[in-house]
Amino acid sequence: IDVMIGLSIWPRPDPAKDELLIRVGGCSLAPGDTRNLRGDCDIMGPTTPYLVGGDLSGVVVKVGGEGASSSSSSSPSSTFKPGDRVCAMFDFRPKGGLAEYATIKRANTSHVPENLSLLEAAALPSSALAAMRCAETQMRKGDRVLVLGASGGVGTHLVQFLRKFGSSHIAGTSSDAKLLHGLGVDRVIDYRCDDWSEVKEYQGENRFDLIIDLVGSYESWRKAKSLKVLKVAGEGGGTRPSLETTVTCKCTATPT
Repeated sequence: IDVMIGLSIWPRPDPAKDELLIRVGGCSLAPGDTRNLRGDCDIMGPTTPYLVGGDLSGVVVKVGGEGASSSSSSSPSSTFKPGDRVCAMFDFRPKGGLAEYATIKRANTSHVPENLSLLEAAALPSSALAAMRCAETQMRKGDRVLVLGASGGVGTHLVQFLRKFGSSHIAGTSSDAKLLHGLGVDRVIDYRCDDWSEVKEYQGENRFDLIIDLVGSYESWRKAKSLKVLKVAGEGGGTRPSLETTVTCKCTATPT
C-alpha cells in the first residue's frame, strides 16, 4: 500500500455512557480499510491522521457510565463488566482497532465464546454478520446457490450459513478449492480457468435458484441476466418474482 503509515502516541480514550473501553486483543482489516489507506474514498472517508481498524476484539477495561445512578436493568453494567472478552465492529468509519485501547459502542459489541481466541473473534463482526443476514434474508430452504468470491472474509462465513439454513447445493468461485471444500462447498469453480456463466453442469434443470455476488461487478450482473445458469419465476421451477431478487450483490453489514 503506497501510503504514509507510522506509529504515534495517542491519548487513551474515555468511554461515553453508551461505550466500552477495551484493551485490544486482535484487529481484522477489511477492503474498506485498505481503500481508506490508499485515499480511495468518498466524502464519508476519514480525515487524517486517524487510527486504522474497524473490527476488533479485546477485554473490557471500563464501562461507560459506571458510577452513575441508575435503577434500570438495562444499565451499562448489566451487560458488560471489566474483564469480559468481547468483539465488536465500529460504525461506518475506522475508529482505531489498531491501537492498544479503543472505545466501542455497546450496541455493536458481543461477548466472545470461550472456545474462540481473541484473534479468531476479531475476524467475525462485520464479515460473519453480513453473511448471516444474507443467508437469512435471501436464501430459501432447498435453494441451489452460487457464491461469487466465496473464499473471502464474507464468503467463507456465508457458505457455512447457507448449509446450516438448508441449501441443497452450494457452488463457489475461487482459486482455493481445498479451503472451500473443507467448508462444505459442493463444487468450486476456478475463475482463472472457467467462466461460471458457461458451466454446462449448471444449465437446464440444474440452474441456480440464487446467485450471491460478493465481488459486486456489473459483469456478474450481465452474465446472470443471460439466465443460462439462473432460474426466475415461471421458468425451470424458479420461485423468485424477478431477476433483481434472484441476484444479490455486495453483502454489507449495518450495526443495529
